[in-house]
Amino acid sequence: MHQVHFSFQRLAFLVAAAMPFVIATPASAQRDGQRNVAPWRQSLSRAARSASFESERTPTVDPSVPQGFSTAGIPTITFAPAKGPRGAIGLAGRITSKEAYPKLGIPAGVSYLWVDASNAVRMAVIPADPTQPAYWFNAVTHASISGSHEKSDELCRSNPTATQLGTRLPPESPQLLMGICTCVHGVWMHSEEDGFQMDAANARVLTGR
Repeated sequence: MHQVHFSFQRLAFLVAAAMPFVIATPASAQRDGQRNVAPWRQSLSRAARSASFESERTPTVDPSVPQGFSTAGIPTITFAPAKGPRGAIGLAGRITSKEAYPKLGIPAGVSYLWVDASNAVRMAVIPADPTQPAYWFNAVTHASISGSHEKSDELCRSNPTATQLGTRLPPESPQLLMGICTCVHGVWMHSEEDGFQMDAANARVLTGR
């Protein structure tokens, strides 16, 4: 009996040793996710990779921010405007951040900013990593934001597609907020938070599909 029991043990060991042993790693999980990327994300990723960008720059600081005010909550981040004409719909720039900034749907790493001015103005933040969600953000005129003193419409006269990240201090707020600004039809437009997730249906305005 002892010999039979030993034989079964050895057989089980040999079968287990022969089975493939796969270790899931973050890299392999990301590759699996990329194989299942939606066609609309693939299309926008190709367009972003083929674009050219200007030099990286840090967010501008609104005059509402006191000198030396704490930047707690604002990530280490840069923005590179896209080169060339944009039209009513197009790629506006590249965002590179060391930390995530959830209010604008910005993860750590590289994301791309798109602008849709075909109807009501809105902006889209689309991470280069297709496993990260992308978001739409409705835009309002910068002049309508309470506590903002910047006369940015003047910038649009010299650069009709000027786009940048910026920080401001809302009235009675203990912390800075970061927003995205761009010129549309000569008006400085601003998106700050409260976005909604992109999907195949609402991304068609960018992909044309």
